[in-house]
Amino acid sequence: MKTSIIVALAGALATTTLAAPVASSDAVEPFVQIKARDDAVEPFVQIKRDDAVEPFVQIKARDDAVEPFVQIKARDDAVEPFVQIKERSEGIIEPFVQIKARDDAVEPFVQIKARDDAVEPFVQIKARDDAVEPFVQIKARDDAVEPFVQI
Repeated sequence: MKTSIIVALAGALATTTLAAPVASSDAVEPFVQIKARDDAVEPFVQIKRDDAVEPFVQIKARDDAVEPFVQIKARDDAVEPFVQIKERSEGIIEPFVQIKARDDAVEPFVQIKARDDAVEPFVQIKARDDAVEPFVQIKARDDAVEPFVQI
C-alpha cells in the first residue's frame, strides 16, 4: 500500500469542500482542519495544531477506511519541529514521509515530501508569509493527476 495515505490525501482533497483555517482563541499555533466531504469515499483527514508549544498533529482515516491510522507527532526535543509520518503497521517497507519547518521561516514553510524514489506525488503545505491566518495550500507534483488544491 505504498504510502497510499499521501495519494488518498491528495485525492481526498481534490474532491472535497475544504474548511478555511480557523484559529482557536488560546492557540499558539492556529487550529487548521482539512475535512473531506461527508459523502466522500476518501478518508477523513484532519490537521490540528493544539495550543501546545510542540503541536501534536494528527491525520486520521475514517473509521470505515481501509487505510491505516497515521499520526504525525513532533519530536519532544525539537526546537523547529521535525515531524515524520510513518505507517503504523510493522515490517512494511513504505517510503517514509517527513514534514520539516524551514529554519529561516517566519510563517514556517512546511513540506510533505515522499522519498525520491517514490512514485507518489510530491505534496507541499506552505503558509503565506504575509498572512495573519496562514494561507495554506496543498499542491500535487506538476505531473500528477491530482489538481492543485488550495485552502
